[in-house]
Amino acid sequence: MNMDAKKYRQDENPVADKPEKYFFRASADDFKKIPGSPIAYWVKGAHLFEQKKIGDLFISGGRNKTHDNEKYLRFFWEISVDNRGWISYANGGDFRKYAGNELQVVNWSKKARTFYDSHGGLCNPKFWGKEGITWSLITSAKNSFRIKPSYSQYSSGSPTIFTAEFKCDKKALAFLNSPIAFYYLNSINPTLNTTINDVFVLPYLSDFITTDVVGHTEFCIDISKSDWNSYETSWDFTTLPLLLPEYHQPALKTTYKKLRDYWQETTLEMQRLEEENNRIFIGAYVLQDELIPEVPIKEITLTCNPHYRYGGDRSDENLECKQKAFECLVYLHRYNESTLPRMRSSYVIPLQGKFKARIEHFRNEIDAATTTPAQKKLQKQLDTLKKKQEELAKFDEELRHYADMKITLDLDDGVKVNYGKFGNLLAEKNKL
Repeated sequence: MNMDAKKYRQDENPVADKPEKYFFRASADDFKKIPGSPIAYWVKGAHLFEQKKIGDLFISGGRNKTHDNEKYLRFFWEISVDNRGWISYANGGDFRKYAGNELQVVNWSKKARTFYDSHGGLCNPKFWGKEGITWSLITSAKNSFRIKPSYSQYSSGSPTIFTAEFKCDKKALAFLNSPIAFYYLNSINPTLNTTINDVFVLPYLSDFITTDVVGHTEFCIDISKSDWNSYETSWDFTTLPLLLPEYHQPALKTTYKKLRDYWQETTLEMQRLEEENNRIFIGAYVLQDELIPEVPIKEITLTCNPHYRYGGDRSDENLECKQKAFECLVYLHRYNESTLPRMRSSYVIPLQGKFKARIEHFRNEIDAATTTPAQKKLQKQLDTLKKKQEELAKFDEELRHYADMKITLDLDDGVKVNYGKFGNLLAEKNKL
């Protein structure tokens, strides 16, 4: 190496110029203060682990394990509302904060509980019917903590903790959903699993947190519950928000716009409340130089928020990868052999005729257009219709095939088995 080259490399080496920007100084004693003594040299406030912890104020609820989920678990819509032998079951789920993820039910009959107990899978009865805080054991990114309602049981996939009073500690729930908890959890156990032991060792400065957090969190819980119950995947669903009188307008388009405006306002209000809580926690833990209170819009976990529902910064208008030429909701418990033939004859075939007529209309409009911009706009609409027509024709071919099969269902087989009978007709079969 010649001297000029050597000099150049030294001059261009940022570490040589300003080593303080690229090196961390940390005491080995600080590592010992963090549970497990991880070499997390970037972590500030290690001394906080010597203070009060979540585990000082909460107790573990253990876990329930059926040892045969195929037999003892169902989605709630697979069970008759009159069947009181089944109860709500927290069993992990998507990234969702404050409330929700209540899709499954567990057989809670005496016979079933005896089976769980005989295999060591039944939690202590003192935790039955109690309110607590739960989360999903396995996550792909961030953790999300929710209220565990008193009417619900919980599996090992949803670790659950309780206070001595068996009431959800709203301040603690806000803390666990804050960047503080994520910051320390990531240093304690940077894996996909978050156990009760991981949560219990988190430093919890409850005495230094103002009561404003409680009010903010109660509002977040209410918003999240209302959002969850606005869709048919909630067993407390009553009607579509679009049909509520407060959003009614002369036209369907303006009605939907008014509803979407409300959804946007709700999402932004939830974001504001979470960020205000984060400011309080960051200030109490003196981590202003490490963390920020802002919450990305995609992490406001409301189904009405399209950035969360579909991921990223996309909106309702540009989210669909398919043409969505035809969509239909069919309840399994209402399905019979005539459902698919009726769907085809009453909806799909007439819709194909409408597409054909609409395409012909646009062709005539293009011929009559007098300007190039107008022609281009019409051509774009025509191309979209053609894609929908093509997709619908392919769907109709497959629908005819399955309609001719006269498929029957047995609800006792469960959703996964029954869905598998319909091949590619289902839009979201891969999520099961």
